[in-house]
Amino acid sequence: MKTKQLTQLIGRLLHHVKENEKVPFYVADVGEVTPSEMHIIERIGEKTTVTGKEISTELDITKGAVSQLVSKLESKQLLVRQPHAGDQRSHCLILTEKGRLAFRQHQRIADEFHKQVDLMLTREERAGFEKGLEVFIHYLQKSVKERRNLDEK
Repeated sequence: MKTKQLTQLIGRLLHHVKENEKVPFYVADVGEVTPSEMHIIERIGEKTTVTGKEISTELDITKGAVSQLVSKLESKQLLVRQPHAGDQRSHCLILTEKGRLAFRQHQRIADEFHKQVDLMLTREERAGFEKGLEVFIHYLQKSVKERRNLDEK
């Protein structure tokens, strides 16, 4: 594939990711949940207990962003904060029953995506796809870090 074609594909991908982040999911008996909120729900649902700091690290987003999303999810009664047993300054985040409904919805969406990938790509193509995504993520992280460093000077 030519460089120009790859650049155009990446541009289209970024556009669709950005557009996807704007459109909430509707979860029966829960209501609307934004993709950003769903990312937080996913992380909490995958573990028995998790802190905001751990989510911040795993998703590579600021603690402030996590705090805002957690507050929104708490107001929607999708999670609760409980004092952390080992650290009085920290809280464990736990999904409510409504939060678990949203988590199961997210799992169904992810499962469907994985089925589609498996149908459309061979093992070798999938491995190449995953490697390409890793390279792309690494490039984006490096690029953002470099631009932030320039802004601070």
